[in-house]
Formats: sequence, structure tokens, C-alpha cells
Amino acid sequence: MIDWGSIAPGVTSAVLDPQAVNSLDQRVRRNYPATENLILIHQHELRLSRCYSRAISLEQKVPLRSVTKSVVSSLIGIALEQGKIASTEQTVAQLLPGSAACAAGAAAAKLTLHQVLSMTGGMRWQSGRSGNEPMHMRFMRSENWVDSILSNPVIGKNRFLFQYNTGLSHLLSAIISACTGMIAAQFASETLFSHLGIIDYTWPEDPQGISYGGWGLEISCIDMAKFGFLYAYDGVFNELRLLPSCWIKTSTLAHTQGYGYQWWLYDFNGVSAFSALGLGGQMITVVPDKHIVIVLTSAMAGRSRKYIELLRDHVYSLV
Repeated sequence: MIDWGSIAPGVTSAVLDPQAVNSLDQRVRRNYPATENLILIHQHELRLSRCYSRAISLEQKVPLRSVTKSVVSSLIGIALEQGKIASTEQTVAQLLPGSAACAAGAAAAKLTLHQVLSMTGGMRWQSGRSGNEPMHMRFMRSENWVDSILSNPVIGKNRFLFQYNTGLSHLLSAIISACTGMIAAQFASETLFSHLGIIDYTWPEDPQGISYGGWGLEISCIDMAKFGFLYAYDGVFNELRLLPSCWIKTSTLAHTQGYGYQWWLYDFNGVSAFSALGLGGQMITVVPDKHIVIVLTSAMAGRSRKYIELLRDHVYSLV
């Protein structure tokens, strides 16, 4: 079993091939110099822990960026299980009745929770090549982020296509606030973080006091591993079920090509894997059939998907 309170850098399990581990360390330093931390967990055991940078420790909070999206997805699953949200077929208008944009009949108000979670539905949005979203800054400059996001038009011909959209993720946080009576940070603390032992975290709020839905959460690398562990073991942590098993399956199922409900989906040499990815190399990757969790943090510029090959071919392959 893992003693979460005593995880330290420099651990190499005796079951790992020393030459393969040495090759990994050299590859990271040579080809991925911005890498900060790496944790590998397999079958309830810590197999590998590394601090490649002196700038940040395993216990220090890091900006998760879009990994936040996957945490928010888990909170939606809890709200559904508690009956605070009836179904993923409810519309945004039904879930956010207090929104001025919904009251004004915005086309985006007709999107279902399923479409918001899977980033389908045809809302006009723009994604930059480096992983930035130009329209992201537009709603951040507005007085009301939710109404600004909902004011974007919906393009009918694109209503079944995937379009990465951080605005939709912020709507999920607004839905949590509206349906539970608690902002996402508070709801997470009560239903998730307290049970995972996640005490030291930062989660900013928009002008209406809604926790950022698409980015902004900060927790440590070790706490990221706890969250991944929860998904690797079907929603159970320390013999306590925190997430419904059906939600683990549904949220990590392909609802569009390569994407679930705020999770990226991958094939690791014929085995299904899913990842929470944040800009700049923040990653929680889970291979549930093997009970593997890989956490990586980085100061890299650009998309985290550059690291997928490293994780698949040189970290996952260690076990």
C-alpha cells in the first residue's frame, strides 16, 4: 500500500529494470528538459518518483491548467449521483435558470449537459495552435463570464463535431454552483478532497464567485496522483467509494473521437488509457486495466500531448 504522506523523490522500485529506468532518466533530461516531477504507481505500489527540477517539489502546489477540467468532470458525476443534477440530457437553460443569456433565449442554452461535457454541440469557438484559445480571453474580460460564453453562436452543421472549448468547462462549474448551492471548490472539498487528503489547494473564482471551470486549480504532484489513483481503482480510495463506478466508465468513454467527458483517450500499445492534460505539460494518465497511474508536471511551453509518447513508450513500459 502507498503511504501518501511519505512519498519522496528518488524512489526506484526493485521490480523495475535499472537499465530501463536509467534510459528513461537520460531521455527526460535530454529530450524533455522542462520536466519537473514524475510519479509512477502500479498495483497499489509507488514504483518511481522523480524531481528533475529543483524549482518545485512533489509536495508543492502546481498550476494544473486544464487538468482542472477532469476534476470538474468528477464533481458533475458526484452531483448526478446525489440527484442534484437529473441527467446529462438536461439543457443548459434547465441547469442555469438564473443566467440572463438563458433567459434571453441564447442558442447555446439549448445545449445538453452531455454536449457541454463532451465539447460537442457546435458552439463557435477558436483554438490556437499552441494550445491557447483566443476566445478564452474575451470572456475573461467580460463582467459575467457565463453569459459571455453563452452569447457565442451555435453553428448547426457542427453540432456533432468536437471543438475544444474552455468556455464550456466553465459552464460546468457554473452548473455545479447552481445545482448544489456550493461553488466547485467547496463542493470538491466536501465530497472529494477531504477524503483524498487534499488540504492545500488554490482555486480562483470568476466575477460572480464561480470557481474557474477550465483551469486555475492548484494542487501538488502527490495530490494529482491521489486523484488518478481514484480513477485507477474505479472511484474507490481507502476503501471508501467517492465516485460512482458508472461515472468512471461513462466519463472515460469516447463520446467523440479521442475525448470523453473532459478526459483525453489514448491507446497504450493495445490497452486503453485516459489522461487529464494541462497546458505546459501537466498530466494525470491512468491505465485502469493495469491499475497504473502516471503523473507528470512540467514547465514546458505548448501542448501536453508532446509527452504522451514518453509516457507510453518509456514510463508505462517500465511495468
